Amino acid sequence: MLKKQLSYFPHIIIIGMILFIACKQDAQAASERGVLRLAHVAEWGGAESLDPASSKRFIPAILMLYERLVRLDKDRNPCPDLAESWESDPASRKFTFHLRRNVRFHNGKPLTAKDVVYTFKHILDPDVGSPAASALNIIDAEAFEMPNEHTVVFNLRKPHADFPLLLTHRQTRIISEGSAPAIGKAGIGTGPFKLAKLDVNGTTVLAANDDYHGGQPKLKRIDIVSIADKNAQVYALLDDLIDSVRNISSVQAQLFEENKEFTVQELPNGYMHNLVMNTTIVPFNDVRVRKAMKYVVDRHKMVDLVLRGHGVAGYDHPVFPNDPYRLVLERPQDIEKARALLAEAGYPDGLDVELYVADVNAYMVIMAIVYKEMAAKAGIRVKIRFVPAKTYWDEIWIKVPFCGSYWAERTADQILSEAYLSGAKWNDSLWSNPQFDQLLSDARKEQYPEKRKVFYQEAQQLVVEEGGTIIPFFENTIRVLRSDIQGIPVDLSRDNINWARVSKGTP
Repeated sequence: MLKKQLSYFPHIIIIGMILFIACKQDAQAASERGVLRLAHVAEWGGAESLDPASSKRFIPAILMLYERLVRLDKDRNPCPDLAESWESDPASRKFTFHLRRNVRFHNGKPLTAKDVVYTFKHILDPDVGSPAASALNIIDAEAFEMPNEHTVVFNLRKPHADFPLLLTHRQTRIISEGSAPAIGKAGIGTGPFKLAKLDVNGTTVLAANDDYHGGQPKLKRIDIVSIADKNAQVYALLDDLIDSVRNISSVQAQLFEENKEFTVQELPNGYMHNLVMNTTIVPFNDVRVRKAMKYVVDRHKMVDLVLRGHGVAGYDHPVFPNDPYRLVLERPQDIEKARALLAEAGYPDGLDVELYVADVNAYMVIMAIVYKEMAAKAGIRVKIRFVPAKTYWDEIWIKVPFCGSYWAERTADQILSEAYLSGAKWNDSLWSNPQFDQLLSDARKEQYPEKRKVFYQEAQQLVVEEGGTIIPFFENTIRVLRSDIQGIPVDLSRDNINWARVSKGTP
């Protein structure tokens, strides 16, 4: 019997050695987590801030350093992030959020209700000038309740049945109580990565937050490299200097489609491109001129020529096609209507305008060129002014009568309030319409989704008829990744990617 038991001994040793080697390999793999190299466009010319509430926020870093109470799932429904759950009173004026426990900031401080209250008071502070404030100013900043360390009650000045959707805004990421004076450079959040080095004009380094409440990140670190020109980013990817580029054109994407070293993803979303008319300045203070400027656009042709089919037509309101509150309509090109409106407005011989654009993304310049050709048919003579990309948002946008612009995806209420509500900081057309403001208020307090939809759609119709933005299309976001990168789903925008689960190679 003893002899028989001893005969198993070599097998036990072999099995033990296999298990030891496997464990050693796992440990080695864990210690060899990859480094993800990303690019950013330095859209604020080096003045980027790590304060999520700032109008000059450093977006790529902020997405990985901080978290929100609520995020969007792949179907664009609100789901838990730092809040485990929430509920509201029947009138939609009191919303109670229950926070996750055992969440810590990068400096070791536990997340509590006080941090949440501090964050939203910071966002709503007029001296901060946060663009998100226009959507969130229904919050009564003096009436927060904190029943305990992990519960926050928002009391609203006016009802808002979809209030949790507002908290998915990228500027609502939570900062620590008292941190606002230094947060622009400190970057202390609760996210899966923490700041190791801030160099907006060079390479910003984010190290893995190994104490992250969502589990140890699969990457060792993320390097964010400043490369302002989109073509330069593409060449940097081809030269193995970075690992991913997003928001590239369909033409640029063709460089990678047959290359097995790369994966090309296309994401239909609400990335909106537009031409903005300042409605307070002649000739754009005349609604007839604004309508004429819109009627000259052949939207489907614009999608074909500018996007090469990688997007959908837009009809001068900013709610993108997958949003449940979107107003569906057609707005065909009508050159004769445009001419008649111009004549009625006092321009029977046509109109001369200057359009300011810069190479700040893949499409602004070509969109301007195509628009110029279309507008010429109605006697609108467009002179395109090309200006430096580095100073475009500080010196041109909202400061000239007519310019190019673009907006990342936002929910219906967010984009309508942030870009069109009277007095909103980023109302780039400076359009003000009391009827629109009232419709938005009515939509927010309506309890039944179908009735709420009617109000939102009436508000969109007003934007179409009287607003100061020409919105020809919504772009499908095209991003290219190296093939050894995992964890970036094709159906999620970068705002909602779980960066702790992104890996490079085989961690």
